[in-house]
Amino acid sequence: ILTCQHKYYARIAQQKYVPEATPRFAIVSKEYRSDVEKLPFPLFIKPVKSYLSALARPLNTIDDLNYYLENVTIPEQFLIPFNWAVKNYTDYAFDGSYFIAEELLRGRQVTLEGYVFEGQVGLIGIVDSVMLPGTISFERFVYPSSLPMHVQEKMFSIAQRFVTGIGLDMSLFNIEFMYDDATDTVSIIEINPRMAAQFCDLFEMVNGVSNYDILHAIVNGKKPIVHTNGAFQVAASLVCRQLQDQRVMHAPTQQEIQAAQTRFPELRFYPWISAGDKLSDVLQDGTSFVYCWIHLGARNRQELDEKYQESKLLLPFVFERM
Repeated sequence: ILTCQHKYYARIAQQKYVPEATPRFAIVSKEYRSDVEKLPFPLFIKPVKSYLSALARPLNTIDDLNYYLENVTIPEQFLIPFNWAVKNYTDYAFDGSYFIAEELLRGRQVTLEGYVFEGQVGLIGIVDSVMLPGTISFERFVYPSSLPMHVQEKMFSIAQRFVTGIGLDMSLFNIEFMYDDATDTVSIIEINPRMAAQFCDLFEMVNGVSNYDILHAIVNGKKPIVHTNGAFQVAASLVCRQLQDQRVMHAPTQQEIQAAQTRFPELRFYPWISAGDKLSDVLQDGTSFVYCWIHLGARNRQELDEKYQESKLLLPFVFERM
């Protein structure tokens, strides 16, 4: 688990078990930069231990890298439990205070969700990750993926070999992949030794089974059931964002939320902030500001878009520039 959670040592393990899916990488910090000279610019940088893409971004030049390392810091409180685990349960030379610089990947991004039960790796599903145009901020996650089936099969094969290689068992996991259709190559972005909680509603709407049910089965020593009869053909987690920090003057009331769920019974609403808050009061990715998630199911992607637009009207936020 700690191997997966530490992005640098996860890359070393990927290099061992699935080298064809592993981009070039180097560990860096304010004081340690020698290995990064092996990488071409532009490159991508992120903390070796992070949350929801916080502090992750592309860098175009060595000057950008130097500025990043001199000015970006990881909150100390966030790292305390992780660094304690690294110190007491591993022989790793690098704790969570470092960054990993990586070869920049291009293509279509997805997340593969799976599980391991008594050494057998199972597939739950693959979710498309859609970015806001011109940014690295997620605009929505849509299940099932629209990738060709041969690409999805290749991703699952990579997942099987890697998860088996590191010895992960009796657990859920998710792997973020990038598919470059120009070269027909699949690369691992990162792996997490847990479920992607944001996708639980999506799998329940389409597969008929929540990842919490799958986790419950594994914990109780039972082989999980992954698919029954879901109510929808497609589902999405819609990520509502602003591109600038603002103050929230109005957030949806309980009555407005109930009205939206009466209109769309499957709707799940997850606000990140409340009236009076600044968008920057919660941890963000550094390039935009999330204020809520809206989860919906539909017969197809067109209907999904229509339901999303109506849901935003039913769940109004009002912002004030600062």
